[in-house]
Amino acid sequence: MSSCVVGFLLVVLVAGVSLSVSESSISCRSEDPLEITFAATRQAVETDTVYFTKHGVTICTKRHCGVIPEEKMLCSYPFTFTSVKTYTKKTGLHYYKKMKTIPERGQTESSKGRKKRGDECNVLPVGDGDYCCPTHLYATYYLKEMDNTEDEACVIIHLPYLRNFQMVTEGICGPCGSCNADPSKSCQQMYTVQSLLAWNKVKHKLRFEMFNIPTYCSCINGN
Repeated sequence: MSSCVVGFLLVVLVAGVSLSVSESSISCRSEDPLEITFAATRQAVETDTVYFTKHGVTICTKRHCGVIPEEKMLCSYPFTFTSVKTYTKKTGLHYYKKMKTIPERGQTESSKGRKKRGDECNVLPVGDGDYCCPTHLYATYYLKEMDNTEDEACVIIHLPYLRNFQMVTEGICGPCGSCNADPSKSCQQMYTVQSLLAWNKVKHKLRFEMFNIPTYCSCINGN
């Protein structure tokens, strides 16, 4: 990376705060604002790319890249990131990778990749107790590129080397839901809009974006 710096500087001021990450403590000072300085690189980058490395969050756009140390990111957004262990303990949910539907009978994968056996109507350990259209809840985070509510491609920011992520609770329809009281209705996946810190690849900005997150199942008119 050369020393040529483009005229793009993002500064975020935060109040002084001390954060605990794993067994170590990170001290944040208000006089140390978050600064993203994009510098020219020799290798062309056709589309915006985000890398998570031990050096921090690396954002590349066109022929320029900038690196944000994870500690700086954590201090600038102190209530945005958390560990899987802390989140699951707080919510009482289990962590699973991203799921579109609940796996078939007896086939659900734990966070360690082990297969579990169980009834097809109770594959996931936590449900909302609804008889008609049960919602199965679990904790997760998004590693893949996602579109925001404006259909703009975004990369969700995480701090993997500090083991801190933007955790969310997903709720998906189970395989045994039915609207028996009304045959004209069917169980359908419903979404809520939630905010996540992301790099917008269309606007080339780091900011909080709105995303449609699957959160519950409901009886809706139409099959």
